[in-house]
Amino acid sequence: MNKGDFKTKFANKAGVSLSEADRTYDIIVELLQEQARECLDENKNGTIFNLFSIKPKMAAARTCRNPFNGGEVKVPERVVLKVKPLMSFMKYLGLK
Repeated sequence: MNKGDFKTKFANKAGVSLSEADRTYDIIVELLQEQARECLDENKNGTIFNLFSIKPKMAAARTCRNPFNGGEVKVPERVVLKVKPLMSFMKYLGLK
């Protein structure tokens, strides 16, 4: 589902206009970004709407290959966010 599909479905389900759905979408995205940034800045675990857990994790430095010329590319160590669905969401989907 892309951004436009989400807004249309949200507007229909909530009984609001597309412009209201657009503003709501922007607020939701902003809240998600703030939560992810807070987890990264404070190096702590968090959750998103009790559906997903987010955890900062250190990705090790590694050497990769450039697919175009076969040359080596060094990728430095960095912090990444690991996102996993919570058990309650998995149960809702019938996967656990």
